[in-house]
Amino acid sequence: MSILRGLGILCGISFCLILGSGQGAAGDQDTAKAKINWLDFEKAEGLSRTEPRKIFVDVYTSWCSWCKVMDKQTFTDPLIIDYVNKKYYAVKFDGEVKERVTFRGKVYESRGGYHELTAHLLREKMIYPTYVILDEDYNILEPVRGFKKAPELDVLLKYYAENHYTKTDYDVFTKTYKSPYGDYKKGSFELQLPRLIGH
Repeated sequence: MSILRGLGILCGISFCLILGSGQGAAGDQDTAKAKINWLDFEKAEGLSRTEPRKIFVDVYTSWCSWCKVMDKQTFTDPLIIDYVNKKYYAVKFDGEVKERVTFRGKVYESRGGYHELTAHLLREKMIYPTYVILDEDYNILEPVRGFKKAPELDVLLKYYAENHYTKTDYDVFTKTYKSPYGDYKKGSFELQLPRLIGH
């Protein structure tokens, strides 16, 4: 009888361990699935009326290889995801979208190879990817062009979100900024390019 009881206890412990490890795996999967909460302009405007934040706009195209690298590397970085979701409303905008887009009460339309809103946000310089940071009143603070590694984007995000731009030149800010990535300016971080099918 004591042997059967011992076996029962062992089975119970084993079941709990398996159940616990399964929950841990699920938790890990939830963490792995964390991503930037991308919105459209309408949704970002609506949210900013009740809780004003700056808006981070990723302007991309379907054919832009470096845009895909940003999606695979920079925008999947846990620190970038966490900071963008806490401090910004993030908008992902196809620079060549065909549909009309209403922003700040104005309707923007496609003009063949480009969109009117793209031209406005990028200040007529159609370079992809470009990230546009808008203040709480939707004024364009800065279009930032080209691929950025996570440590580089981290500096830009904090420079604008924390209003350092109102009192400090960007170059001065970068010299004193303590990056969570370490000394990224000395080449500590190597770019690992993913294989882009068809590009």
